[in-house]
Amino acid sequence: MISTVHQPFDTRIFHKEARSLARAGYSVYYIVRSEKGEEVDGVKIVPLPVFSSRVTRMVLLPWVALRRALEIRADVYHFHDPELMFAAAALKLITQKIVIYDIHENVPAQILNKDWIPKSMRKFVARLYRIVERALLRFYDALIVVGSGLAEQYKSSSKGKVVILANYPLIDNTAWLEIRDGVDKGSSLDAMGSPAVVYVGGLTHIRGVEQLLAAVAILKHQSRVPFTLKLVGPAQPPGYKQRLEEIIEKSRISDVVQLMGHVPYREALQIMRDAAVGVVTFLHAPNHISTAPTKLFEYMLAGLPVICSNFPLWQEIVSSTECGLTVNPESPQEIAKAIAYLLEHPEEAREMGKRGQRAVLQTYNWAREEEKLLALYERLLKERKTS
Repeated sequence: MISTVHQPFDTRIFHKEARSLARAGYSVYYIVRSEKGEEVDGVKIVPLPVFSSRVTRMVLLPWVALRRALEIRADVYHFHDPELMFAAAALKLITQKIVIYDIHENVPAQILNKDWIPKSMRKFVARLYRIVERALLRFYDALIVVGSGLAEQYKSSSKGKVVILANYPLIDNTAWLEIRDGVDKGSSLDAMGSPAVVYVGGLTHIRGVEQLLAAVAILKHQSRVPFTLKLVGPAQPPGYKQRLEEIIEKSRISDVVQLMGHVPYREALQIMRDAAVGVVTFLHAPNHISTAPTKLFEYMLAGLPVICSNFPLWQEIVSSTECGLTVNPESPQEIAKAIAYLLEHPEEAREMGKRGQRAVLQTYNWAREEEKLLALYERLLKERKTS
């Protein structure tokens, strides 16, 4: 496993994929930015320098990672970041071993919303990225994507290479087991005695935080049930937190909104466990429409009724499981109405939460995706052995 962007204990890379492979008997090395090398749960962390400069990281670190990868002499190289595409192609040419590209996001769509790229340049950069990526795909033996939308995008240029591994939760995670077991015992009230509506994740414009705050301003004057909104996660880019604070102050909702910033993983789970409603109303963007957010399934696993954007894929999941409500994420009025409904119908909301949790335990969980990951490795290694 190779990443120059993610953290050593990234949920998808370390906790899901690497640990699954280690449990299956593979000798797993994870080349990643880290202060130290160590072995955790059978996965050997191979440290890379931690550069503060984005440019240095993107230009230099892939080649440092390439050198580390060559030293390991692996049978399979499984990389996770677009900036590693050239280094991964070089790995294939030098070693002739199996190379897998794990595509977490719709990168060209992401580029269109990158604040650090000048707005006038984003379309050109996205187009250039598509051309470069298409040229390099031939060097990789398999592409792993997180959803059917991305699979469709790569189907024509990588026939037979695409495998979908959805980012479903780990249901055997100890912290999650504690959350699940406590759902029916929880009060769904925050420390102030009011039902809590929660959003957990990065606070950015494209994730609909401003529309959610506008919905809270509407709700404060209309809802028959007192409530608090807890925004759990870092505000991005730098300076965006100040904008959110200004909106909160101007809207006079500081008494019902808590900007909690980044909190430890277990604390975030506890906040979800004690909440009454989970909200994930990302705005329209190709990267959002093509995949369902991990947060949706984490809310469901925690037993929360969900309110999410009415994108077709998301709507299909919520409608088929009857675990919540979907709304137009651009409409604060619709978001406010959905929150009010769940707060004012607590029994129905609890039943939605239970149905969502049941759906994750039965279907939308990593155990099923793990089987697909192991099958992919077995197939690729068998094909290589017989070729």
